[in-house]
Amino acid sequence: MLLSLFCVVATLVYAQNTIPNPSFENWKTSRYLIYSWEEPVDWGTINMFGASVIQTTDAKVGTYAAKLVSREYDMSDFGMGRINTAQMATADYLAAIQTGEPRFGFSFTDRPQALRLWYKYMPAGIDTAQVYVSLQKWDGSKSERQEIAKKIYQLTETVSEWTQLTLILDYENADIPDT
Repeated sequence: MLLSLFCVVATLVYAQNTIPNPSFENWKTSRYLIYSWEEPVDWGTINMFGASVIQTTDAKVGTYAAKLVSREYDMSDFGMGRINTAQMATADYLAAIQTGEPRFGFSFTDRPQALRLWYKYMPAGIDTAQVYVSLQKWDGSKSERQEIAKKIYQLTETVSEWTQLTLILDYENADIPDT
């Protein structure tokens, strides 16, 4: 199965654009032991297991976009068997390997109404994709993150031209997020 999802220019509506590297213009080479892989700066991927997030010049804005391509991974050594996936998030997955604790998100202290992004989506077979947005706050009394707002959006239909998507965030309370 092959899934292609192109993402470019993610912006928060009615807030400062504080999403790091929102149009995926900047890329880096990440390294761990003998492995190296390319990924967007300030975004985490599972490219260490094989390139599923690829830099492309098929961009709506700027020079580059991120293209996610579903790949099959043999994760038997990690107790997960074989999986088909492509994943990109504001996360540091390498930290999970090195310390056992992944780092998700980035510092953010605003209450935007929505997230706006441009995308294309070319699923194969039964492929689906998901856009997940979460604003959170650390709750020191419980030693855990509290979700302030979120939105989950499923992609199932082919979208071959750049299309703008606006996701209205669903707030659970009046708190100000920190991530």
